[in-house]
Amino acid sequence: MLLFSNEGAMKLVGFNAHQIEEGICQRGKYRRKDKDENTGPICDDTLARNIVKIPLSVIEKTFNEVIKKLAKGGIFPKRIRVILDPTDIQTTNKWEGCGSVTRKKRVVDKKGEIKEIEVTVFGWKLIAIFYAGLKIPLAAKVVKIEEHGSKYTREIIEIAKNNLCGASEIEEVVTDREQLDGEDLWWIEENKIKFIVPAKSNMDVTEDAKSLAEVAIAEKGKNVFSRVEKIRHGNGKNSWIEEQRTTVVGIEGLRTYDQYGPKGLSANKNKKEFEGKKINAVVVIEWNGRKIPKRKQVVYLTNKSVVDPFKIF
Repeated sequence: MLLFSNEGAMKLVGFNAHQIEEGICQRGKYRRKDKDENTGPICDDTLARNIVKIPLSVIEKTFNEVIKKLAKGGIFPKRIRVILDPTDIQTTNKWEGCGSVTRKKRVVDKKGEIKEIEVTVFGWKLIAIFYAGLKIPLAAKVVKIEEHGSKYTREIIEIAKNNLCGASEIEEVVTDREQLDGEDLWWIEENKIKFIVPAKSNMDVTEDAKSLAEVAIAEKGKNVFSRVEKIRHGNGKNSWIEEQRTTVVGIEGLRTYDQYGPKGLSANKNKKEFEGKKINAVVVIEWNGRKIPKRKQVVYLTNKSVVDPFKIF
């Protein structure tokens, strides 16, 4: 491990020069084939058995302080793009305090048929924000696995901003569907941060974006962009070039995402005078040479300009 091979780092965490050179004890040394082999003050297994005993609150505090030091040291640019990513950490049901959630899972039975079954998984959910440029985490929060990540969108962004200590500013957040919440996206907008998030297939704004993209394609609209990548297959005389086209469409000023806006806005959506807040979208029509059926087209929602939709894609 890197820590064990770095004398300066070992001294920093409390080992003296003799312990680094000779280890803490000589138990079992006579069984080694190479008597001169030295694994360091402690072995990897001992570290693993003890590091899991550290309370989450201590790990969280240590992590946040490290990020603050890095930020103050100027490791991050002035303006940064971040990725918000919730990830399940599955454990057994014996882990004290862990959560559980029952989900549907597709399996193939002995007859080769696809069936849907219910499975219960145990563990935690790690919600993290990464600096996109270096994939360095800026903020992290651990909650029970059954909790929805969107509950913590604002909190995790605020933690990241606090850890950056004003040395860097978050200018854009990219996340997945789990964080899709209209009020949270509006809060991000009010904080002058750009966002990109995939829409859900059952949303009105998704259907509207797809329909408008269909019209734009037919009428060769201004925000329809395509690019072609040439892929070489084979070698020598038998090689051939395949052209793979990707087509995306930018849609501006959609107002059918009723939940996008300040708290309580969607309560008035059935009133005649109701007008939703504007949001932009990018629809993926074709990807690497494969035309996507309308029902499976991916729609990205954003408050960024979609004049060049490939910048969003």
